[in-house]
Formats: sequence, C-alpha cells, structure tokens
Amino acid sequence: AATPVGPGSKVLVLGGTGGVGSMAVQLAKALGASTVAATGSNTELLKSLGADIAINYHDENWGETLAGQDYDVIFATVADGDDSAERALGVLGPKGSFIYTLEKTALKDKENPDLGDRTFKYMLTDSTDAKSLVKIAQFVMDGKLKPLLHQDKTFPFTPEGWGALLKDAASGRAKGKLVMDLK
Repeated sequence: AATPVGPGSKVLVLGGTGGVGSMAVQLAKALGASTVAATGSNTELLKSLGADIAINYHDENWGETLAGQDYDVIFATVADGDDSAERALGVLGPKGSFIYTLEKTALKDKENPDLGDRTFKYMLTDSTDAKSLVKIAQFVMDGKLKPLLHQDKTFPFTPEGWGALLKDAASGRAKGKLVMDLK
C-alpha cells in the first residue's frame, strides 16, 4: 500500500504546475505534509499553490538536490527524463512510495533488487472510498484546494475554441486544466 500522507511526512510532486500535479501539491499541503514540487517553468506558481520548496528541473537536477532526504511519497505526473524513476530511488525513504501517472516513468529494470520496502505504483489513486472523497470536498469548500485553469480561462464551445484548446494541449506547456465552456 502507498505511504499515507499527513503531518510530518515529506512529499515531492514532479509536474506540480499541471492540472493533476497542482492538485497534488495543494492536497499534500492540506494534509499537513512538507511539500516540495518541481516544474519545468513556473516555480512562483508552485509556491503560490503551497509548495515549501519549488524546483525548476530544467535548471536543477532534483535527484541530486534532494538525494538522501528520505521522502515518504514522490508523485510524478511527468517524466522529466528517462531516468526519473531511477533518480527517485536516491530520494525516496526506505518505506516510501513512488507513484507515477505515465507508464514511461517506470523503472527500466522491473526486477530491481534495491527497492527494499519501497513501493513503485503506476496509478492515479487507489482510494475511492466515500470518506476520502468527503475530505477532498471539504478541502475544496475550505479553499485549501483550488482547481488551476490554464491561463485562468475556459475555451468557448466553438470550432475556434476547440482549435485553441487542442493547440494548447499539444504544446505540452499547459499550466492547469484545459476546460471547455459548454454554455
């Protein structure tokens, strides 16, 4: 099972300015974790979402910077290089969990004998219980979780709107969610 996140735990979010990553940063912070997040661009946005430390992984190798710091959870929504999972081994604590949402982030050697009690999972969530969903809803109502919309806008439900949305999606540089307004 994945390591629980709460007060005293350390969480690293890779891809913290995307739609899923931005929610992960806020959720980890709302649960009381010490939160570090990495992005390829806007570190100030990460700090505004609640990250205690923000790293631009184009300027700094998070694996080297955080090596040996025993993170409880690494949540990866991006693969910032072919060695993300291998770098996680040097950052993850002895019973930590590395959870990734892109299959290409997986360890190259599935039989890696050095995992010990650490968990590597390809998934978004393994919790669908009502109690967790109610807790997340309460965080939203309390203002601790705020959806991040790309450029603080929605796209109109028109051919031009679809074109603009698809262009932004294809760029791979969207910050937050791309939302189509159906009104």
